[in-house]
Amino acid sequence: MATQPTQAESVAIPKRLPLVLEPENRDESTDKDAKLVNGYMERSRDGKEYWIYKRPGLKQIGDAHVGAGLGVYNWQGTIYAIFGSTLYSYSAGMNPVGTALGTVGTAGGMYRFCSSLGSTPRLQLSNGVTSYNYDPVNGLVPITTTATVTAGSFVTGISYTILSVGTTDFTLIGASANTVGVTFIATGAGTGTGTATTTSNFPVPCVKGWVYLDGTTYVMSPTAYIHGSDTTPGMLLGQATRLRSCAEGVVN
Repeated sequence: MATQPTQAESVAIPKRLPLVLEPENRDESTDKDAKLVNGYMERSRDGKEYWIYKRPGLKQIGDAHVGAGLGVYNWQGTIYAIFGSTLYSYSAGMNPVGTALGTVGTAGGMYRFCSSLGSTPRLQLSNGVTSYNYDPVNGLVPITTTATVTAGSFVTGISYTILSVGTTDFTLIGASANTVGVTFIATGAGTGTGTATTTSNFPVPCVKGWVYLDGTTYVMSPTAYIHGSDTTPGMLLGQATRLRSCAEGVVN
């Protein structure tokens, strides 16, 4: 009598795995569903079928920092996050390491972020009370209501007060004298090493959430005026021009 040939291992019947949960009711009746760990059950609309879904789990990776989280943003492929009063950047990979970039104010709570894509891309962040520009070259720079500008970057028609004379002849660009403290309206960009201060017209406080569009970052004041700057010094220092009142429609 011939014997049955042994089935080849390559086509052996695979191990069967259960596709449904074994009964494990949480009560003596079947009114309560089985205990599901990290999963949930749904019933079809016609009530004839049930599906069990595994819920994705979460795992903490990277550094742990002390302090409340005040915002996180992905800028140019790098994650930036604020914990407590410190801004961190995080390296790539499955176990990122945080690098402290500087201290930020916490009085305004949560921060909102914006990407400025000028000649020098900058990460801009604000919580409505304190605002900053960040780029790898200049670091974390506060945006203030007073800006210091060096000769060569003065904007025609803007009011300045001489801070240091240096090698600049301020009388050639609108000043009455080359004297510290003299206020003038610039008639040109100027040359040399002299510096002057100007009111940046940056709204403090401001509404959280900025917009960058066509070379200009726009910021809104609590009174609904929109401020923006399309000049290089303005983009760097926060120097802004009050453009329009959203409430009144007034152009300034």
